[in-house]
Amino acid sequence: MSSADINHICLQGKTLINHGRSGNFTSLHGRLVSVVLLALLLDSGMSLVLPMDCSDIYNHSSSRPSGVYTIYPIGSTSAVQVYCDMDSLDGRWTVFQRRMDGSVNFYRPWDHYKTGFGNAVGEYWLGLETLSHLTLRKNYELLVDMEDFDGAKFSLGTPRSPWTPSPPGSL
Repeated sequence: MSSADINHICLQGKTLINHGRSGNFTSLHGRLVSVVLLALLLDSGMSLVLPMDCSDIYNHSSSRPSGVYTIYPIGSTSAVQVYCDMDSLDGRWTVFQRRMDGSVNFYRPWDHYKTGFGNAVGEYWLGLETLSHLTLRKNYELLVDMEDFDGAKFSLGTPRSPWTPSPPGSL
């Protein structure tokens, strides 16, 4: 098997794993496929880099679309699915809270906020433990993207414009 074949298979494997689907395979088969691909990759002498966050995914291939990807905040045993926003402000954003339609109840006990809940495909909270692992290893910027129930967005001005909301009256 050539390096090109291995690259092609590994990319398919990443897609398979990242989206949590295994096509016609069961999830057990998906796990077996990922083990086989890992063995092929290690045997090929190619380096294996597990993304810690969405910026690592973007830096590896800036043509990736926004969507669900698997990151590894503390190494190979810490696979977590997250939504990566690859479009807003040059992309690379690891989304740790996503609310869209109220389909997931966010009124939960503390232990749910500690470990995370929901599904990265829809509404979810990543979890304080995962956020802690991420922020201990890198410095991050925070992007807050909010809109009202009608889809109208707003922003706050700068300190020079005494934090005036735009459009006026939107808060």
